[in-house]
Amino acid sequence: MAVVSMKSVIECDECAARFVTIHDAAYAPPSGWSLWDVAEDAVRGGYFEGGSIFDSCSVQDGKMLCAPCTKKADAESGQ
Repeated sequence: MAVVSMKSVIECDECAARFVTIHDAAYAPPSGWSLWDVAEDAVRGGYFEGGSIFDSCSVQDGKMLCAPCTKKADAESGQ
């Protein structure tokens, strides 16, 4: 038996919308990382279930943000 996939359900810290990040089952996090760290790293990577190449989630100012809130934060910061 093998692990095929892993996912985390994340609640956006800005709007409370839920989105799902997908984890590579072969990913080996650094020693000492918690599941929270692994989930946050997936959000930081920008890849989420149902997303397109034009959308990404993010971690900004310590907040995990869904794609619409990431776009809004990027627009406000001029990125």
